[in-house]
Amino acid sequence: MAGQHVRWDDENTRHLLVERGDRWISKREVEAVLVAPDTVRAAARSGRIRAVGRTAAGRCLTVIYAGSQDMRPVTAWETGGREYERWQS
Repeated sequence: MAGQHVRWDDENTRHLLVERGDRWISKREVEAVLVAPDTVRAAARSGRIRAVGRTAAGRCLTVIYAGSQDMRPVTAWETGGREYERWQS
């Protein structure tokens, strides 16, 4: 999405790559989902936004983030086929 920026800092980088490293999700995959025009977005808890979409390799991810133009990823996980289909309809 034009004009948007994904903001990484020590906290969210550590959470994604270390604390949740067993999920094998890269920063590049998170960014791909956040900027893809076909990503589906919905309100999440605490004023955050849930983004559900596919990476360039076709992997389905859910990314929780804060902000609109300056998007700060909070967490991410692989989305199962049924969950992904539910968000796409």
